[in-house]
Amino acid sequence: MFTSIIGYPRVGTLRELKFATEKYFRKEISAEELLDVAKEIRKSAWL
Repeated sequence: MFTSIIGYPRVGTLRELKFATEKYFRKEISAEELLDVAKEIRKSAWL
């Protein structure tokens, strides 16, 4: 997993990335699903 700390943290308005990461560590979602959540958060931050 890559991390970066540039500007503000992109965790989502309702901390979606935090919850998705926790689900990934509990093996409730796959790595691909985690990346999809991160991608959507980045996309919404740019819009």
